[in-house]
Amino acid sequence: MQVGVISINHKKAPVEIREIAVFTDKKKIEAIDKLLELSIEEVVILSTCNRSEVYIASSNMDEALIEVKNFLIDYFKVKELALYLTMNKNEQAIEHIYKVAIGLDSVVIGEDQILGQVKNALEFAMEIGSSKKFLNKVFREAMTFAKKMKSNYRISENPLSIPYISVKFVKDRVKDLKNQKVLVIGTGEMGALVLKHLKAEGVKDIVVCSRSKSRCKKDDMDDIFNDVDWILYEERYTIVNDVDIIFSATRAPHIIYKKDRYPNVEKEQLIMDMAMPRDIDPRLSELKNVQVFNVDHLKDIAQVNMALREKIGEEIKIQLQEEVEKTSLWINVAKVDPIIQSLQSLREEVARDTLDIISKKMALNRRETVFLEKLINSSLKRMVRTPIKALKSLKEEDEIKAYKEMLHKLYDV
Repeated sequence: MQVGVISINHKKAPVEIREIAVFTDKKKIEAIDKLLELSIEEVVILSTCNRSEVYIASSNMDEALIEVKNFLIDYFKVKELALYLTMNKNEQAIEHIYKVAIGLDSVVIGEDQILGQVKNALEFAMEIGSSKKFLNKVFREAMTFAKKMKSNYRISENPLSIPYISVKFVKDRVKDLKNQKVLVIGTGEMGALVLKHLKAEGVKDIVVCSRSKSRCKKDDMDDIFNDVDWILYEERYTIVNDVDIIFSATRAPHIIYKKDRYPNVEKEQLIMDMAMPRDIDPRLSELKNVQVFNVDHLKDIAQVNMALREKIGEEIKIQLQEEVEKTSLWINVAKVDPIIQSLQSLREEVARDTLDIISKKMALNRRETVFLEKLINSSLKRMVRTPIKALKSLKEEDEIKAYKEMLHKLYDV
């Protein structure tokens, strides 16, 4: 078995491409069902505002990666998608998972949200049965390592996240943020974090827009919605002229503010679109007094205070490589588990048959039978110990296949 990943992420793909290749939960189920019909045994899909990635386990990785590539192009109906795909397999794929989990592959190095998103992606795949022995192991090891590094280096001690950077980005572009009237659309984790950082900046006049007054499901986020005004989603156009700034972070699969319905804005207005796919019609920036920004505009500001984190990131990468090698070794050993189990089963069968023959020929008491059983098993274990060690040291698929065929011919296992 091998591990691989196909990624569409912020490093190579612009927001216009990333918003097309977004997986909702419904699309994840559809995609996973179809992928499991191909040369693929396990699938986990991670989809955030900065990436959509398909992680797979397959015994024929080269063929599987091509199949996933063709599937994505066909599924999202975008031929040029191939230009933005990044493919990795085996140790490079494992390393990628580790870097994503800890936030070393994010726009904001060490960002807080990505680890939770990785965890949710794995749990979703496990619930529908598409992540099993290999991806479960790799993802769990990556998440454990990420938690350890975040704790040891306190890489997330300062709240550098997409919502934090978004608020900072807006603050740098408006006069006196705390006296602005702000509309926050969406009450998920992103919206709740925006509220948290706005309140930390001293903003008092905040309106929250959602389909209901439901709050972020995270317990530690519940109180952040106190002392804000609420409007229903259906009223989102009516309040536009009353606000100075809009932060939008919904999970809507379509644009929620369209240019042809947007009213004429009489004062300067800044809109920060954090959603993927985008909430805001980019053509709104053509309107007088309106500026529209999205997550791709955050890259420059994200680098301003990153020197320390980049230094920490380099230190983490050394330990990361060691962990990647351990996980890669585990996968190599796991590849030959069925062969080893067959050898062990053969050993146990020979031991039983030998003991049965001796017992029929000789009248043994209980003590003698136990002693003889231990002696036979010990001798046969020594016999299979060397080939098992040799099997565990194999790395190449061709070698594993050759050993398997040889053992089949010699021992019929």
